[in-house]
Formats: sequence, C-alpha cells, structure tokens
Amino acid sequence: MASIAYENQLLGAFIYALGYEGGRKGRTLPVNLFQQTPLDRSLGDVVLGAQQCMAIEFKRRQADIRGERKKWKSGFPEALMDISDWRNTSLLGHFICFGEHAATRVNLHFAQYLSAFELDGKADSFSASDLIKLLTRETSPDKGPSWGVPPQVLLTYLEHIRTFRVGDSDGSGGHAATWLTVSAVDGQFQLLAAPSLDALLERDATTYANEQGTSAQETDDEHDTPSPGF
Repeated sequence: MASIAYENQLLGAFIYALGYEGGRKGRTLPVNLFQQTPLDRSLGDVVLGAQQCMAIEFKRRQADIRGERKKWKSGFPEALMDISDWRNTSLLGHFICFGEHAATRVNLHFAQYLSAFELDGKADSFSASDLIKLLTRETSPDKGPSWGVPPQVLLTYLEHIRTFRVGDSDGSGGHAATWLTVSAVDGQFQLLAAPSLDALLERDATTYANEQGTSAQETDDEHDTPSPGF
C-alpha cells in the first residue's frame, strides 16, 4: 500500500476534479483556498461557491477528524446544536473532507462538520464525486441548490464560531481576505479579485456582460484580438 497522501494533495485533487467537471458542464464556481495562510484559522481550508457557499476542512484520513476537537474550547459542539442559526448554517455550509486510502487509489469522502464532531470521527459521509455533481448541476429558476448558504451568512457564522477557538478569546483580529474567481469569456480565462464575496459576484457578472458585448462588437468589426488571460 502506498503512503498516505497529505491533506493538501487531497485538497488539490478535489479542486482539480471540481474544475474539470465544471468546465465540462460550462459551470464555474469561485474557489478560494486559505489552507496554510493566516486566514485558515478564521475561514478554514477552502471556501467555495457563489450565491450559495460552503467552508470545507480537509483531513488525510477519517481518524484525523478527532484532531479537530483540539481546535475548539469546551462547549463548542453544544453551541452548534443549541444556537439555531449556527446549527442550520453548519448543516448546509460547513463540511469536512477526508481520504480513504487503498493500495492504488484514494477515495474522498465528505461529511457535515457538526456530524463529524459529534461522532468523534465516525461521521456518516458521502463521496466527493456526488458533491461535485451537486455543485455543478444545473438548477431551475424556481428551485435553488440544496447545499450551501448565502455568502454573508457563511462569513458571519465563521466569524461567530471563532469565539470558541482555542487561543482566540473574542474572535477578533485576523486578516482581510481577497476573494478570487475565474471568469471564462470566449475561451479565455481571467482571475477577478474583490474585497468581499458579494462584491466578487457583482464584478464577475459585470465583467461577463461587458466582455460579451465587447466580443460581439469585435466580431462585427472583424477583429480577432483575444482578451487578456492568465
């Protein structure tokens, strides 16, 4: 059996798979990786999503979920259960991912962060493939996605639960985040940046609309200059 992969390898593989499937279906999502940055203490390893978002922590294996307990003060699981806004946000928008290693492959599994915490690492889980399909599926106008919460709801929740962080008495401080998304227009990819998730979504929509109009005008004028990518 091969050695156990590191959690950042699992995280990278998940983001690659999500991008591959999103590109295949023509659906892109902002994915912001904060692991091993000053922001991972307040925002977690990854925050992904647009109008609906989720925060994800990554672990090498299921047994390592137990280590999450060391990050939190006594009473944290009970607070998640007792404060209705926290509980609802946690169930829809806070997840943990871990690897299941075999001889020649690794399966990725996701579980709700609250469930994993309560059950001491023995959480009910589902496959990363199922989550990726859910994240990239088309949703009808009258039926929104069944996962995630609005950006500001998620960020408020993450800010509030920091009061239970070991070594963080009041949840204050931290660093301001720059939020990124990939915008794809006419086969070209651009990185858009904004100081908040809400501003990022507005900038992405405006950029797409403007560049679609520019693209149409350039086609009429028989210009064939690609937009700058990265």
